Amino acid sequence: MFVSFQELPDTARIWIYQSTKTFDAQALASVKDDIQQFLIQWTAHGQGLKTGFTIPFNRFIVLGVDQQHAQASGCSIDSSVRFIREIERKYQTTLLDNSLIAYNQNGQIQMEPIPAFKKLIASGQVDANTIVYNNLLTYKYDFLSRWMTPAKDAWHRKFFKENTV
Repeated sequence: MFVSFQELPDTARIWIYQSTKTFDAQALASVKDDIQQFLIQWTAHGQGLKTGFTIPFNRFIVLGVDQQHAQASGCSIDSSVRFIREIERKYQTTLLDNSLIAYNQNGQIQMEPIPAFKKLIASGQVDANTIVYNNLLTYKYDFLSRWMTPAKDAWHRKFFKENTV
């Protein structure tokens, strides 16, 4: 069952995928259609899932499942990853590269590989108060409150500890 992301409970399980590019209006409309079609038919062990999605900043795809209705299983999660790979191919973007760190600099979303991000820290261009996008969150309530957060409050803080040694 497909619902709006807002209708999912705060306890919904989520998966966050960051795109290496922002979707323009035409691509965004098409991506939304593709995601909705996938979510309508997404099942776990033959049971339909209560799902929703959002695309913040036309760049991050957030899929959600109300696990009180039915839980996503390993096979259903695998099918969602295959779907995300199809989106990557169709829209010529990367969504599954966990080595890229998204952060906000001067009001713009930037994305750098981890080694380049560490160099930005070393040079002082990025600090512990830089807003990062914590894509490792797994529940909607965390996404709503801690997704965009200072680096010192996310897993990224480990890079600052490494830099002080």
